[in-house]
Amino acid sequence: MYSRIDYIFISQKWLQLFNKAEIGTSIRSDHTPISASFTIPQVTAQEFNWKFNDSILHTPENKSKIEQMIRQTIEENNHSDISPATLWETLKCVLRGKLISFCSILKKDRERRVNELLKDILKLEQSHKAKIEQSTYTELEAKRIQLKTLLDQYTNKAFMSTKQKYYELGDKCNKHFAKLLRKIQPQTLVQSIKDTNQKTLYDTKNIAKSFQQYYQKLYKLDPQGPIKDLQERMKTFIREAQLPNLTPDQKNSLDRPFTHQEITETIDSFPAGKSPGPDGYSTLYYKTHKNELTPILCDYFNSIDGKLNFHPQANEAHIIVIPKQGKDPQQPASYRPISLINIDLKIYAKIIANRLKMHLSFLVNPDQAGFVPKREGKDNIYKVISVIQLVKSKQIPTLLLTIDTEKAFDRVSWHFLRETLLGFGLGETTIKRILALYHNPTARIRVNGVLSPPVQIHNGTRQGCPLSPLLFVLVMETLLAHIRLNPDISGIISKSKEYKSAAFADDLLLFITRPIISLPSILKLFNAYGSLSNFKVNLSKSEILNINLPKTSQTTLESNFQFKWAKNNIQYLGVKIDADHTKAYQNNYLPLLGKIQNLASHWSKLKLSWFSKIQAVKMTLMRKVLYTSQALPIKLPMAFFKSLKTIITKLIWQGKNARLKYKQLILPKESGGLTLPDAQLYWMATHLSQIHAWHVNKNKNWVTLENTFSDILIQNLPLVKNRINSHLNG
Repeated sequence: MYSRIDYIFISQKWLQLFNKAEIGTSIRSDHTPISASFTIPQVTAQEFNWKFNDSILHTPENKSKIEQMIRQTIEENNHSDISPATLWETLKCVLRGKLISFCSILKKDRERRVNELLKDILKLEQSHKAKIEQSTYTELEAKRIQLKTLLDQYTNKAFMSTKQKYYELGDKCNKHFAKLLRKIQPQTLVQSIKDTNQKTLYDTKNIAKSFQQYYQKLYKLDPQGPIKDLQERMKTFIREAQLPNLTPDQKNSLDRPFTHQEITETIDSFPAGKSPGPDGYSTLYYKTHKNELTPILCDYFNSIDGKLNFHPQANEAHIIVIPKQGKDPQQPASYRPISLINIDLKIYAKIIANRLKMHLSFLVNPDQAGFVPKREGKDNIYKVISVIQLVKSKQIPTLLLTIDTEKAFDRVSWHFLRETLLGFGLGETTIKRILALYHNPTARIRVNGVLSPPVQIHNGTRQGCPLSPLLFVLVMETLLAHIRLNPDISGIISKSKEYKSAAFADDLLLFITRPIISLPSILKLFNAYGSLSNFKVNLSKSEILNINLPKTSQTTLESNFQFKWAKNNIQYLGVKIDADHTKAYQNNYLPLLGKIQNLASHWSKLKLSWFSKIQAVKMTLMRKVLYTSQALPIKLPMAFFKSLKTIITKLIWQGKNARLKYKQLILPKESGGLTLPDAQLYWMATHLSQIHAWHVNKNKNWVTLENTFSDILIQNLPLVKNRINSHLNG
């Protein structure tokens, strides 16, 4: 019974790596566990990064204790001579220590009970080995049962939690199911990297340092001239852009103090389960204890006035790097940075963003569709297609130029950002609140669990900040305004209105006529704007689509400009745009079928129920079909829907005979169906939504353009049978 039957075998050369080997205590099996610990060479120990343990909030007793800790800490430190910023940071610091101690006590209590039983079992085993007696064996078995019961409580809790998670989330449209369906899981392990001298580094500390050097260079761009001279040039550039200004009432609505209601509503809007920032406090912590935290947070936020800013620790971020597909994994530039900032800063920034969104459509011209409420990327695609139709019908020599920018968000000059906010007439209070987010921010790059030395950030809009995209759109608007006002940059004129650009954040497309004059003027403007804002264009990656321009003229332009010339089509916002609109189907819908087929083939290998497969169709496949249908609402052949139906049916039933007819699956649940999306109905709905837009959004650029194609107003086309048919076909 007590003979040795389990072993760990190792090579003699690895013996030096082993620290300890132990024989454990058997519980219910005749196998006694054995364990060994060893050190892996050249592996850097991960730096401890405390995170709030959300699981302790699942117990009402623990919630009450944490609430008491928060209230007690605030009472002990809330003195008249303590600033709100210091009080808030003190609360986080002191509470972190208390929570570590509290969780440690819980863990020690569990371990104490387990260790006591293990000691009793070990003594009884030794006693039973020395003298085999039934009473000793009975007591030994009783102790083993107690230990197993105690361990099973934790095991079953984890097991039931996992089963519950899969039961509740397994076949529903959520992040958990999306990860399961993802074909290629992102890998965060960086095995090696090349430094600036192209030397390959394998040690994690050196890899992290290499990333730190790369981001330090990116986030510390040298100003192109003396600061005072630059600021004067910035003011002149922004003044000449003739930007709209907020009214006094609009300015006051932005400048008003933060309120308890805004803070609680913002906390409620954050999804739970997201990774916390460097301070470790999760969204669930804020959601659970918002009643205790909101008053002190409100005082803290309202104290930010330019003189009092965020604590340096509050403005720290952690950057996780994820490799980009198809890029060299040994180059730091081939990794996508995901920035984790503290939740309290996110709350602060989102409140400002929510206020600013209310005025964004007034400040930003319809040429910009990115991050502006009630504007979508498809508006720009409709606009581009309408421009192509217009210039082809009137035989206007035109170039479509897509601009490729380099790290557009990360390069923004803070001096230029400040002058831009002043140029739009934002109030002094709001500007100070925004710039507080850019007061000595730092970031540390996390690579394989190791944190790099801090990177001091000097430019760029903050990664992971809810306000960042809105600020970028405002900065970008100064460039778009200059493009609209520049007489040497010629666009497309239709009914006395000129169309020159279509932008979605930094995805910029220009409509160019008179290219001999327009292209040099565009480059001159880019250089002027770039010298002030750090905007940088990759000319060799920027692409031109020729429409009606003679071949001789194109040859001349090719020899004088570095732009890439498209042979057939250009890619814009995920859609291939061709000068010949009849190729929209073969350029976009046929490749879409191929992508859907590949996804379906991958999913068929997963152990998914047919209910789960229907959810996968809803969640992923139909989303791809819907986006393309919305962006390109053209007439589709029935063969497309038949092919799609075949792929979906084969996926659901694993290529076997269907148990239910397709017509039954697409019915609502109350009618005995499973609400499988009907692609043809979705396609029809996209056309109806466009007709709706003709009536509701008459001032959108693409609606105005489409009205130039007919003597009849486009919103009246559905009432004219022949006209609507020709419109859908064209």
